Amino acid sequence: MLLRLRRMVSLGITALVFFHAAAVAGDPTPPKIAPTPAKIAPTPPRQVVKMRLAGEGQGQGQGQEGAARKLGCENLQWLEPRDVPQQKLLQEPKYKSHKPIYYAARYGDGKDSLYVLVLDESNGPGKGYDTIYVDANNDLRIDPEKERFPVCVEDSPQAGSIRIALQVAAGGATAPYYVSLAAFQHCDAKFPIPGIHVTLRDSSYYVGEALFGGETRSIALADLNGNGLFNDVEPEPSRGDRFFVARDRDGRFYQSFPYGGFTRIAGQWYSIVASPDGGRVEIAAAKPPLGRIESSAQIVGARLNSPTQPLDLDLQDGSDQAVAGTYRVHSVQLLGENGWAMPGSFPDGEPELTVREGQTVRLAAGLPLKVQPQVVSDDDRTLRINLRITGAGGESYRWSQRRGASSQAGFEIFDAAGVQIASGGFEYG
Repeated sequence: MLLRLRRMVSLGITALVFFHAAAVAGDPTPPKIAPTPAKIAPTPPRQVVKMRLAGEGQGQGQGQEGAARKLGCENLQWLEPRDVPQQKLLQEPKYKSHKPIYYAARYGDGKDSLYVLVLDESNGPGKGYDTIYVDANNDLRIDPEKERFPVCVEDSPQAGSIRIALQVAAGGATAPYYVSLAAFQHCDAKFPIPGIHVTLRDSSYYVGEALFGGETRSIALADLNGNGLFNDVEPEPSRGDRFFVARDRDGRFYQSFPYGGFTRIAGQWYSIVASPDGGRVEIAAAKPPLGRIESSAQIVGARLNSPTQPLDLDLQDGSDQAVAGTYRVHSVQLLGENGWAMPGSFPDGEPELTVREGQTVRLAAGLPLKVQPQVVSDDDRTLRINLRITGAGGESYRWSQRRGASSQAGFEIFDAAGVQIASGGFEYG
């Protein structure tokens, strides 16, 4: 059976401003905000900003409010149940359950960064697990009153949570660090034996004020990889830490930047250095060694990563500045004039791209696109036809449609004699 595709992809391309935005205050959904003007701001003096912990007044035991929802879904530690503690405790409560369940988490960079948690049945064996003890100050002694919290074991990790304050050592300082704890029944291919698992989601971030372009703006610092440190370079989106700058004077909406060696804000490059505990940020105008990355007209954005410098590129004008260095191309963005958004990744391995000072290098991606149908038989009566779209750099695109756009893709099926036996259109979904 021969299958032909018609009008697969419109080759007309329009521009898209590509930036990573997130809300640290207000609606957790990134707001739709006009891009920052490209005007270079006046060079500010070197600033040392004393940051303050946001949401500290919420107290312990309260639900997953505020920061945990605003900072995204990646910043958590998933804890597996254990029959014995991973680290010997010097003092434990008198558990009511015959089988208390132990967990271990790691935070900070202190000599001992392992935290022990214990799930208990307060009403006795077989009555249900409803209490969790947390060695919150990491002294290997669990206080049966101050470090005891009621918890409800739910059916999924998306269930309700409680907020707990840990004392975390980072960079030689010890400071409060809030987590939202959820306990739930879990079983899957990785964990085939049913058990109660626990997640700890970072529920705190630091805020302050700094001068950019002659104006004071609110700033924030978030530990998006949830390890108790606030100065981890972001090796890929949401896997490190992030720096935020308010996009309005009221500090309601923030544009986020991956934490790294240099950060470009409103066209100006800065060196932003955070203390490991998040309590201090040093900001200074910088002149990093720069080259340029150019792309085909169809590629309007890209994300590049290196061990010290992540880059979110805005390629709407065909090229963008880049700090000199060697990167892995993590993803690209292509947009068709018919409204099809085309995020692309590299399933066969992220290609390497080296940027040299004062030179321009080309990013291989975009047109021509190769579109192939993938026909899968779900049963004896149903054929499922998917599209596999690859670009010039070997990138694979996910075909996603913007709201309000219409799809023009269709198919025709011919038998061995070349007679058309069916035709139709692809539906978005």
